[in-house]
Amino acid sequence: MRKFFRTNCCIDQVKLNMLRKSFVLLFLAFLLLECAAAKPKPQIDKPKSNIAPSHFVLHGFKIGQNIKNIKNELGEPTKIHKFPNGYIAYIYQMNQYNLVFEANHIRQDIVWAIQISGSGVPAEYHLNGIQLGQDITECMRYFGAPDIRRNATDEITKAEIPDTLYLSYNQKSNFSLEFVKNKLSSIKIEYKQSDSEILEDYPDYNLFLESARGKDYFSLADLTFYDPLFVLSKKEYPVEKSFYSFYKQKEIDFLLDEIGALNDSHLLDSQLRVQGSVSGYVYKFKKDNKNYEFFYVRSFEGWVIYELIVY
Repeated sequence: MRKFFRTNCCIDQVKLNMLRKSFVLLFLAFLLLECAAAKPKPQIDKPKSNIAPSHFVLHGFKIGQNIKNIKNELGEPTKIHKFPNGYIAYIYQMNQYNLVFEANHIRQDIVWAIQISGSGVPAEYHLNGIQLGQDITECMRYFGAPDIRRNATDEITKAEIPDTLYLSYNQKSNFSLEFVKNKLSSIKIEYKQSDSEILEDYPDYNLFLESARGKDYFSLADLTFYDPLFVLSKKEYPVEKSFYSFYKQKEIDFLLDEIGALNDSHLLDSQLRVQGSVSGYVYKFKKDNKNYEFFYVRSFEGWVIYELIVY
């Protein structure tokens, strides 16, 4: 009986080992299936945002600047057109493209809209990376679906422009695009109050530091008040031409190198500041015995640098 029992035990042990191996193989197969399912899927290029961002810079100039800034850099316009509603268009015919600055009926000396159209535009004059000549699919991938899509019309004659498509983003943002044969042929930006609901409660100073670090002139202009005050060692540096010209001048370019070297470890203090009728937040940095004060205000442009003082 004992011998029979031992024989059966051996048989049972063999069966148990085989069963264990089966479970191990099944578990390994399950793991392989799980790993295969967990592999990262190919990335699909999606729009950066469902809401197209508002931008107030084009060709280095900014909505809100005085017309004299444009004339200081480009000279007198090629043509001036006055609309029946009191708006004025200052038209500049460049080598291969047209540049138009509009002022409204209330302030005919202030830039209310900027439009650039044609070809051969220098690469730096883009709309946050989108340039004339780009394909319509690239633009829509970046900005998302437009508010309005129709045939384009001439703003002066109101006549329809053949083979030209017009996409408006003026409801969700502040710009419109035109395409000829599916290629971007015109960009127009307009004044519009930024949506306070999508603005942060506080400015992000790191955006400006990063833009200074990379000499990203579009972003630098976008993050700066349209009529700022820069004071370096008690000397004022006004913006008298385009923002690109302002940021490229020797003293300011050197300042960008200094600002680009700042980080959170150099931040001394931040506080609310009320300065006359203007209020906002000031951030104070110190590096190499130099003090930097960034005074941000909440303008129609969003959070922008109103004053930058170095001492």
